[in-house]
Amino acid sequence: MRPARRRALALTSVVCANVMAVVDYNVVSVAIPKLLRAYPGSTLAGLSWTITAYTVVFAAVLLPAGGTADRLGPKRIFLTGLAVFTAGSAACALAPGPLGLVLARMLQAVGGGAVVALSISVGLSEFPGRAGHAFGLLGVVGGVAGASGPALGSALMAVGGWRWIFLVNLPIGALALACGALGIPRASGRGAACPTSRAPPCSRAASRSSSSA
Repeated sequence: MRPARRRALALTSVVCANVMAVVDYNVVSVAIPKLLRAYPGSTLAGLSWTITAYTVVFAAVLLPAGGTADRLGPKRIFLTGLAVFTAGSAACALAPGPLGLVLARMLQAVGGGAVVALSISVGLSEFPGRAGHAFGLLGVVGGVAGASGPALGSALMAVGGWRWIFLVNLPIGALALACGALGIPRASGRGAACPTSRAPPCSRAASRSSSSA
């Protein structure tokens, strides 16, 4: 495969994965009123855990994901996180009640945290010697995705109901997985994040993600 095509596939995977993970960080906030009607007997306090649980688990996964990637490889952990996030999205859409939705959101957050943690490492490997480009790209993607989350959630609910804020992740996740499997090299990110430091590269990249999340 030509280097330019491989890089395009890798970056498509990283961008799609980051958009999903960051949008889902706050998209549920606009769905709370519909969730209260969909789950009779549920409470605002109970459903707020769909947001809190995602936030806490997401942050807790960032650094361990980087450390695991140092041992097993960034590509493997990135794609695993992406698969877990996509599966969690399906579980959210099928959740029969508030507790099931909270648990599914926690599964989503495990995948989302791994994806965001490894995106910097993978992105740096695609911009060798140009760290600013990688951080700039991911910063713009994260900023736009975070700001558009509530509006996107409202639009999806207007079209197909609250379950669509999760179902929309399934085709995007499948696309990101396919692009990542084809475009991200096996050794992507190894030594790329912090080449002059004795700290593990992916762990350092994940630390940067944690401070900016």
